[in-house]
Amino acid sequence: MPEPLIFLILLVLVPLVFIGWFAGRKHATRLEALLALLFTSSLVVFLFQWGQYPYVGSYYLRYVLLILMVGAGFRVFRTVHSLPWYVKPGWRQGFLFGFFIIGSLVLIPLVWAAIQAHYVGKPSVEIQFPLRGGTYYISTGGSNSVLNLHYKPHTPAQMYAIDIDRVDRLGQYASGLAPDRLEDFLIYGETVYSPCDGRVIEVEDGMLDNRPFEYDSETGSGNYVVIQSDSLQVELLHFRQGSLLVQPGDRVLAGDPVGRVGNSGFSTQPHLHLQVSRSTGTDSSASQVGVPVRFGGRFLVRNSLFAN
Repeated sequence: MPEPLIFLILLVLVPLVFIGWFAGRKHATRLEALLALLFTSSLVVFLFQWGQYPYVGSYYLRYVLLILMVGAGFRVFRTVHSLPWYVKPGWRQGFLFGFFIIGSLVLIPLVWAAIQAHYVGKPSVEIQFPLRGGTYYISTGGSNSVLNLHYKPHTPAQMYAIDIDRVDRLGQYASGLAPDRLEDFLIYGETVYSPCDGRVIEVEDGMLDNRPFEYDSETGSGNYVVIQSDSLQVELLHFRQGSLLVQPGDRVLAGDPVGRVGNSGFSTQPHLHLQVSRSTGTDSSASQVGVPVRFGGRFLVRNSLFAN
């Protein structure tokens, strides 16, 4: 099944079905309506934080679903206030009660974890945003694995990495729901600027760009630049083939152009991956651990927008 279709079903069709069912059902008791509200609203609020809605039409669809959920809640509770709180349920209503309770017990901790992902409990560093001239969408980022796909113990250098896309004023990231050319993506080919002062220590520029919704798992980072900035390593990944403007040993200042956004390596669509890490020791074999970053004082997480 095509990736855009999977996102469309999960992020739009599923919540619409539950909202419509909740609003249109003739609830037997106020308790049933309350449990249905708890489950459905937990689902919508979780998807509001977790769902990547630019990939199904518009970033602003998340607000549409939230408004529909609030409207459904008002509609239902205007109609059930005269119902009894509880009557002994039959097997069907008992099944619904169990479904709502179990579903809520799963979703509510996820909602809370997504909220917590906006906050970081360790020192962060301020760097410049690496793109200019538009509104940028953070498709993954945060201080835990619920909102940040890179937050994994076995890849500690990436734990606070972010992936950056571009959206237009309608919240769209590309031309059409299933773009089939790299040029259809708004961010493709955009100039990437160094987010810090430092010295270039590694580059790769020869990897092919993948076709949309395909990826190269073997080359991982694709075309990339690594900048040493005092004790920090700043890595920028997935550049367009042949677009890099720097070589190892070059000195760069924050704001210097270093290349263009591409779709190389482990990347299914054009975007810029940025991560900052610090060595855990003093020798060259010491591992790197991720460092949280801020742009203009903001810690960006999944579904953040940043205009620059």
